[in-house]
Amino acid sequence: MRHYRLIASESLILIFLILFSINNVNGYELQGGFEKINGDLISFNNFQGTFLFIEAMWTECHWCQEEHPILNELYNSHGSSMVMISLAIYSSDNANTLSEYGKEYPTAWHIGLDVNQAFKNTFNIESTPQMLLFDREGNYLYNWRGYTEYSKMQVVIDSYLSGEVTTPQTDGEKSGAEQQSIIGDIFRNPAFQVGLIISIALLVYFQMTKKSPIETT
Repeated sequence: MRHYRLIASESLILIFLILFSINNVNGYELQGGFEKINGDLISFNNFQGTFLFIEAMWTECHWCQEEHPILNELYNSHGSSMVMISLAIYSSDNANTLSEYGKEYPTAWHIGLDVNQAFKNTFNIESTPQMLLFDREGNYLYNWRGYTEYSKMQVVIDSYLSGEVTTPQTDGEKSGAEQQSIIGDIFRNPAFQVGLIISIALLVYFQMTKKSPIETT
């Protein structure tokens, strides 16, 4: 009987820690950040509470250069309603190439480097430019692929800013953001990772210290 009680206790501990981890999958959803030209690291968490528009770009990308005047128009019309960031996602870019790009294509919004290509890998971005929109909690909303006219972005952004639309959509096939599952969110959650380590340690401890079950008559 003692043997079965230990197994039940171990299972309850593991279930509790998993449930605790699931309940802690909240807060600002968009993780990571970007590195400014001066080397400062900026967390996406800093923009919690406002809509966030991120251009995934490359300084050598012709269509990114063509997109720049449109983004400038977008900033002039929507810069007070959302934060805009141009994010260089390829490892070939660095502070120098980004600085030169900024001189030729001045930006009034944020511009920086994707640290360790984390943003690129999270959203499975294979080409530039891509423009992604996130809500006030950092949840993915929309993704435009390739050169996109101002009017097409404006209509979509206004529909989200007004609250007319709230569900995630995409311009074309499903993006990496839409393919992310809650299981992936749970396993990336630090609370779950700590809980899992503690659970394994407790299970090993119980297995090493438990006595052989005593049969009762």
